[in-house]
Formats: sequence, structure tokens, C-alpha cells
Amino acid sequence: MSNRSWHLAAWVAAGLMVTGAARAERPAPAVQDTFSPLPPASLVIGGPAGSRMDLCIRNRVRVQRMEPLVAALASSQLGDDDARRATWGRWVVSLAQACRYRNDPNLRRLLDQAVQAALKACQGQDRPQVLDGLAAACEVSGEAASLAEATRRLDAAIAAGPAAARGKPAELLARPAVRLYGLTGERKYLEFAQSLAGAWAADKTLASQDAVEQLVRATTLLEVYRWSGKEELLAAAVGLADVILRDQSSLVGPLSSGRLWMGAQNQAAPVDKPMETCVTAAWMELLAELVRLKGDLRHVDELEKCLFNALAGAMVSDGSWWARYTSLMGERVPGELSHLDVGVNCCVLSGPRGLLLTPDWAVMTNAEGAVINLCFSGSVELKTPAGKPLTLVMESEYPRNGTTRVRLKLAQREEFTLAFRVPAWSEKNSARAKGEALDPRAGEYLKMRNTWQDDDRIELSLDMRGRIVDGPGGQAAVVRGPIVLAMDSRLVPAAESIRSRGRLDRSQAPTIALMHDQETARRIGAFVVLETPFEIDGARKILRLCDFASAGGQWTSRNCFRTWMPQPLNMGKLYDTGVSWQMLSEGKTRPRAPGR
Repeated sequence: MSNRSWHLAAWVAAGLMVTGAARAERPAPAVQDTFSPLPPASLVIGGPAGSRMDLCIRNRVRVQRMEPLVAALASSQLGDDDARRATWGRWVVSLAQACRYRNDPNLRRLLDQAVQAALKACQGQDRPQVLDGLAAACEVSGEAASLAEATRRLDAAIAAGPAAARGKPAELLARPAVRLYGLTGERKYLEFAQSLAGAWAADKTLASQDAVEQLVRATTLLEVYRWSGKEELLAAAVGLADVILRDQSSLVGPLSSGRLWMGAQNQAAPVDKPMETCVTAAWMELLAELVRLKGDLRHVDELEKCLFNALAGAMVSDGSWWARYTSLMGERVPGELSHLDVGVNCCVLSGPRGLLLTPDWAVMTNAEGAVINLCFSGSVELKTPAGKPLTLVMESEYPRNGTTRVRLKLAQREEFTLAFRVPAWSEKNSARAKGEALDPRAGEYLKMRNTWQDDDRIELSLDMRGRIVDGPGGQAAVVRGPIVLAMDSRLVPAAESIRSRGRLDRSQAPTIALMHDQETARRIGAFVVLETPFEIDGARKILRLCDFASAGGQWTSRNCFRTWMPQPLNMGKLYDTGVSWQMLSEGKTRPRAPGR
């Protein structure tokens, strides 16, 4: 869990006893965050992001069978590996995130049961795989027994020395260490994490390493930097993020082949095992941590792109399962079962972690007031700079359209700032606050300093004109707002596949005419269907596109899709096997999501 709130650490009682001795005084960060996440249960998020979170919590996180994950954690049979034993911790992290988003006693009870079951199962065994999950659970609950167990296990790892830990994944020891330092104030935990982070920061070959591990290490560098103030750690993480943004970020998210970076210049070609969901989630964790520390709008834009495209496209419609790989062309393929005894794979557990990060960055605060990074319909409970209660009631159909209205509920007048992110892609904008017209500029925060009072209103309208994005090999794609659009075989019959003779109508470029087709969207279950002029052999036609997350939404080999044009819609014949799912699956049969 990459975005720990200062408020969570405060939930640990001041007199908590750890390993038989009084806990050290809770430390103050060496570096103050630019933006701070809100306390738990502060947001109610509606719209597509909120709906996906609700479905994921209800149909994936809440119903995950605990027993096989605990059994895998406890097993000492020959052939057991870290991936199998880590499944419990990955699930518990997402469960802790769900507890933070919702004030739900049933979720909290499930979290407590998961922790107790794991501690009982691996009692007396060296199982560092529990540490990440235990740290996440302790940040939510502050439960003394589990915190004591976490510190006992970490103490044993420290006693073995840094050399024994350097070959371990970051989430195994380093990340829990820095988080336990924030909870306990025990300096040895920070020093241990710092010794590992320093070696990573000095490593100049990270680009050739496992992408997930690389991203988790970079996130850990930032967390250690927050407590230590060592600038070289920040520089290493920011440098990596800049390289990924420049060279590895595709139209919809971070482009990888499995867990290896492959370069955004290849995104219009068939990619073997494209965009592993674990990579997407880990990338979002790093971005969210950077937003906290740096407040860079570029990182929020990238988070939003991943949220509505790569991550949304990886989740089956009811939230019960996730794809292991997400292609820009071909078909949706559910993730296979890596370990039959456990019943999940790493991506099914990582997808919820990326999605449930959303409340941590959607609305934040700084010394001046509130920062709204994501438009949605819902409500936000927070404090003004003077410590007074403030409620933001938000009405929006974003990203179906670009208008968001906000009403303030405030007990008394107060001067403070409300800031709205204006994405870099939004060129033509308008805004009004308390009846006054404002000038929102692309790629900047619209900062509204005012003396606010109860029932004041704000309206922001972003530029939702379609845009043509040119890509590799002379190909092009259509984007509207943060949403990438795609052809879908339910909208473009295979017999009318768009080939090289067809082209997008560029008469209005760089924008493009788009018209809503709500009836078709309802018929195929898409979030949005849009019509755009298209030319084939000199004849003007109407091309229907849907949002990338909805494309291929039947999750069958008959429902294919693609983003980059012009190319055939049905991509199966481009693969040596002639069967597109074999590119995406490690098995010999097409994976099926449980229950589908």
C-alpha cells in the first residue's frame, strides 16, 4: 500500500506496547508532503471509478476465500515459492485499502480475521511474506498483537543482516520496514530500509530488471525519502518515473511485455503478454506517492489515464476477476490460475490494489485548502485550514461529459483556496466560482482563493472534444477527455474491417467531431459509444467507437477490438498461432474467469 496517511498512524494508541517495551514516540517526517491524502472514509465516489471500486470490493475483495491463501502461507512443502506465499499479503493490502475507503465494520472484521488466521497458521515459521500485509493492517487498525508480531518478524530479518535481505523483493522487507518505522518510531527500522534503498538508488541498471520489482523499489525509495530527507533517493525515483513517462507509457497505460519494459514505440504492433496488470498497479502506486510528495500534475494525468483505460480494461464488468494482460488490440482474456490450490494469480490480487488507491489521490489537501484531482459525482468530508468542517457536494457525469458542479457546505465563512486540476489535454475550458468567470489553463491547477460561505457554488467545464493522437508507423487513435476510444466487433463488423485504405476525417484536426450514441451504448453495455466521420475509398462513412474499457466487453474470442488505426479489426491472423488468446495465455486452453 503506497499511500499511507499520517492520520492512519495516529490510530495506533500512544501507549501501545511493542515487543515488551513502550513504543518510541511517533516520528515526524523529515520532508513534508506537498499534497496530503484525506483521512479514511472521507470520500464517497460515484461515476465509473466509484462503481468499479464498489463492484471490486463486493465481488472480489470481500469474497476472496481466505483459507487457501493462509494454507499457502503456512505450507512448508517442497516447491513452495514466494509468489504463492505472497498471495495472502497482496489480498490483505487491498482489504486494508477497502477498509480505509469505507467505514464498514464487516470489512474491518474480515481484516482482523485474516490477520489472526495468518498469525496462527505460520506461528513459529520464518514467513517474511506476511510483513507487507501485517503493516497494511496495522496502519488501519493499530492492533497491538499484530503490530508486535510484525516487529518481531522484522527484528529477526534485521538480525540476519542487510546482505541477507538485498536479494529479496522490496515488498518483502524494505517496504514493511519503513512503514513500521512510521508506526513505532523505532529508528532501526528506518536504518534497515535506508540501507537497502541506498543500494537501489545507486543501481544504474534498473531499466533491465523486473518492472514490478523496479516500481515497488522506486515507491519504497520515496517512502524512505519522506522520513530520511535523503535527496538522492528522491532523484532516483523521479528519474525513473520520467523515463517511464517518456519512453514506456502507451496510449492507455505502462507498456510492458509480461514484466519487461518494451518501449512505447511498439504499442501499435502485436505485443506478447502486453501490459501485465501487476505492472499497471505498481506504476499507479509510484505515481500516487509522487503526487503526494511533489504535487506534479503530470503524474495525476497519468494516474487518471491508467484508471480509466488500462486498469479499467483489465477488470471484468462485475469486478469479480481481472485480466493478467491487457492488449491494445485483440480480445479480452481473463487471467489464468497460476496456482490451482490458491485459486488466483498475482494480477487478480494486484488489480484491486491499483483501483483502491483512487481515494488517496482523488481529493487531497495542502496548507492552502483542498485540491481536487479527479472529477466525480459524490461527496467529500474534510477540514478547512482553520480546522472547520467542510463538505463538498459534487455533481458530475465525468468523463462522459466535462462539466462538474460543486456546492460547499460550510458552518461559517472562511478564506481558503480550492484548487481544481485542469488536465494537460484540456485546451478549451471554462469555470465560474460564486458567479465570477475564471480562466482555467491546460496543464495547471485552477486555484480559487476566496472567502467562502455555505452554499457557494463552483462550476468547471473541461474540453471534451475528440482528439486524434498520432502513433507509431503512421497510425492514429481517437481520444476523448481521459478516455481512449476503440473499435469493437459489436460496432464494426469484421467484414468491414478498417484497413489501410481508410482514414480518420482530419478536417477539424487536431480535434475531431464526435456524437453520442446512447442507445447503442446501452445495447452493448458500454460506458460510452461515439460516432465520428470516416473515409473509405473516398466514401464518407460513420465509424462507431466505444471506450477502451468497454471494448471486447463480452470477454470471448468472438468479440475483438483495437485502438490504433488503420488496421484490420480482427487481429487473429497476425499471430503465428492464428489464435489470438495464445499470445496472452501461458496455458493451452483459453483462460476463463471463475463463474463466467
